Amino acid sequence: HILVDGEPAAGCLVDFGLYFFHNQAQFRSTQGGGFGPFFYLPKMEHSREAKIWNCAFE
Repeated sequence: HILVDGEPAAGCLVDFGLYFFHNQAQFRSTQGGGFGPFFYLPKMEHSREAKIWNCAFE
């Protein structure tokens, strides 16, 4: 369980953060600058979900 400001963090955002943190250096070393990982986000049901992910990616 991970808390952010005393509140439970959303599992999908924790997974994204951990994946990015642990893999970004390897990705950059093999793919070079200007490239990034691509993430498929299936089954979004509301524009608010897209807004949350947009904030996470920025």
